[in-house]
Amino acid sequence: SEPVNNSERSYTAAANLMRLDRFSEMAREMIKAGYDPKKDLGEFKKLGNFVNITTGRGNLGKIGNSAAPLLNLGFFSARTAASRLQMLNPRLYTSLPAGARKVAVKDAARFVGVGLTALYLLKQAGAEVELNPTSADFGKAMFGHTRLDIWGGMQQGVRAIAQILLHKVKSTTTGETIDFNEKGFGKKTKWDVAEQFALLPRPNRVRLLEA
Repeated sequence: SEPVNNSERSYTAAANLMRLDRFSEMAREMIKAGYDPKKDLGEFKKLGNFVNITTGRGNLGKIGNSAAPLLNLGFFSARTAASRLQMLNPRLYTSLPAGARKVAVKDAARFVGVGLTALYLLKQAGAEVELNPTSADFGKAMFGHTRLDIWGGMQQGVRAIAQILLHKVKSTTTGETIDFNEKGFGKKTKWDVAEQFALLPRPNRVRLLEA
């Protein structure tokens, strides 16, 4: 419908403006560090890729990016899901040029610090905080049956990686830890975790093909 399409265009414009502001801020730091936008164009392209990833537009490669609207029919926002995983890669930060790298690392540290402080304050206010990274409630503050996720989509990627690397998952209903090494029909595997993280059907995403 027209109101929905207008709303989506407004959101896209606002997100692009935010990306432009972020790129400009970090580019100024690169210029201060001695980089030239003309001579060091490749380094500024790295910065652009970083800004896209950290604002929810993950890099799926040339073919994947062009096919993103189709991928969204079967995946929940494929580029956003990819960005959350890519943001956990230390090389994304270490490969940045000087100046921009300093800002990026500082922002990442601030994000984690503010999140941990918020969880501490919520715990002092009576919330339960799950510290087991294999639990779906990892890093969340729980008041009874109410769960607060303050990590803006980052928690799911961390949890999925932890479950796959540790080969286990903690049930949020029974508290039981399920080992992926257990054999047998119907037993959970690391592939189930990957699928659960990526495959979230969204029928209304068909509208993206019409936009």
